[in-house]
Amino acid sequence: MRQCGMCSAPLKRKQRAYCSLQCSGHARGGANGQPSVVRRCDQCGIEYRAEAHQLEKGWGRLCSRACADAKRRKRLPVPPTLRCVSCGAEFPTKDRSTPLKYWPPKYCSRACAGTAARKVTPRPCQWCGERILIRDEETLAVPRQRKYCSRSCSAASRKTRVQRQCAHCGGNFEAHLSVIGYGHGRFCSRECAHASARKSDLPRELACQRCGTLIRTHGRRVPRFCSATCFGLSQRRPPVRFVCEGCGESCERRHVPGGDRRFRFCSRSCAGRVRRTRVAVPCAQCGNTVMTSPAMRASGRGRFCSAPCARQGRCPPKQRPCATCGVAFKYSRGKQPAKFCSRACCFIAMVRPKTTVACGQCNRMIRLLPSQVGRRKFCSRRCVALARAPRVFRCGACRTSFKSRAWRKPRFCSLSCSNRARQRGRDPILVARDARILELAAQNWRAPRIQQQIVSETPAWLLTPAAIRQVIHRAR
Repeated sequence: MRQCGMCSAPLKRKQRAYCSLQCSGHARGGANGQPSVVRRCDQCGIEYRAEAHQLEKGWGRLCSRACADAKRRKRLPVPPTLRCVSCGAEFPTKDRSTPLKYWPPKYCSRACAGTAARKVTPRPCQWCGERILIRDEETLAVPRQRKYCSRSCSAASRKTRVQRQCAHCGGNFEAHLSVIGYGHGRFCSRECAHASARKSDLPRELACQRCGTLIRTHGRRVPRFCSATCFGLSQRRPPVRFVCEGCGESCERRHVPGGDRRFRFCSRSCAGRVRRTRVAVPCAQCGNTVMTSPAMRASGRGRFCSAPCARQGRCPPKQRPCATCGVAFKYSRGKQPAKFCSRACCFIAMVRPKTTVACGQCNRMIRLLPSQVGRRKFCSRRCVALARAPRVFRCGACRTSFKSRAWRKPRFCSLSCSNRARQRGRDPILVARDARILELAAQNWRAPRIQQQIVSETPAWLLTPAAIRQVIHRAR
């Protein structure tokens, strides 16, 4: 079996030379490359490994932090007994297992330590006097004052009873103020309450609030009306009084529930007599006599004698010439516009000889009616699309090829070229310069050579090779 090269412990499957990183570090040396040394702890006597460079500085003489705390605790001058900070009792200091940061101890037990940590103050219960522990107000997020030790003491302190006299037997008893506030607490017991109810069962007489009839009743029931009729009459509103517009008499009508209705006539005869006062007016469409009432005339109605006249008056028909005979005719609004005034004109147009016209795109011969000549130019939708598609044109100023709609028939590619071509008079110096450039270009000279030649002849004609090529391109 393989063993660790440092501590001779058996190695596991994937371990090669050492069992742990600690053994590997000890074997390779400390921070200064020096190997570790086996020595005994000055406190407990256990063997452990320490770095050589730490021993040279005076460190590494204890095996653990617990031994270091125990050795440091021996040097502290601690009295044999201490006084508890929480309860004030004295306790011995024989136990030195307490960590050094908690040494010397302040409390005699964990209970006193917890009490001091919670910062509680003993107080007596305001109801029973029992001792309770209350946290100080500065340790609470929301300050509060606890007065009672339990909910029972709190409920007992809130019970406010008063002395009352029973309404039946006259005896004294206690009742809560909350019960009295709801209208109860009149009797000292259930027996007195039942006996008082039996006394009220004696028959008695009351007057109806509508008709004054005496009502015989008993018990606690106190009726207001003698019958449903009196109750219904009490719920009704007073009648409505108005003056009839037909006869002028004062009338009275019962109020109609569900809205305020305005009454005008006392009877149907008066209403019919008023509505029969009609006026004869001419129809706004055909001129016939129409009988209508002033009320309808005031509201804008009664202008037509029938529904057809009303439709024609509100939606007047349109007029257009017939495609065959040329006579103007009317057609109704909302329908597809008619081309012919009658079926005869339609048949004449169908049998009329057609004219042969060439298509504007493919030059195919098509037959058209006389009414279609001048309006239809293409044989199919495909030809229409091809005619409207962009075509290639050459600019008249810069001679550049560009695309545009065929129906536009453009001459220039841009507004600048159009303005340049429309300039009537040019500078004679520029004309002479361009003529000299074109003369040299006719001799198959390149742009750089032309630039050197014109600069040597006239220094004012300083142009780049690109500008010279543009002049040559425009001339073509």
